[in-house]
Parts: sequence; structure tokens; C-alpha cells
Amino acid sequence: MTEKRLDDLMQREMARNNAGNISLQGETINNLLKSITDMMQALNAAKEEKSQVEPNRQYTPDLVKNIKIFHAD
Repeated sequence: MTEKRLDDLMQREMARNNAGNISLQGETINNLLKSITDMMQALNAAKEEKSQVEPNRQYTPDLVKNIKIFHAD
């Protein structure tokens, strides 16, 4: 084998390996994104369930006023 031919074969093999690595990295990234999406959906479902069981209480001015009046008595 000539040196040029050997160099070409090595470059092709390196390119093939890089393409394989990029493909594996892409698959890993896709799996991570799917896991993150699943976790976010579960978190949102838990928040929705909690908001139905324990509605978030907003401290509106009227509520704060009532608290002050209650403590003033």
C-alpha cells in the first residue's frame, strides 16, 4: 500500500468513527431531552394536582387588610 492510500484509508476510518460518535451523542442528547420532557410533564401534573387539592392562596390587599383588622381587635 502506498503512503497516500494508507493515509486516505485512515482518514476515511476516522471520519466513519466520528460519524458514529456523533450519532451516539445525538442519540444520548435525544434520550436526555426525552427524560427532561417527561420530568417536566410529571412536575406540571403534580403542580396541577396540588393546585386542585390546595389552591394557591394569593395575598390580596383585602386579605392583608382583613388580617390586620383581625390582629387589631
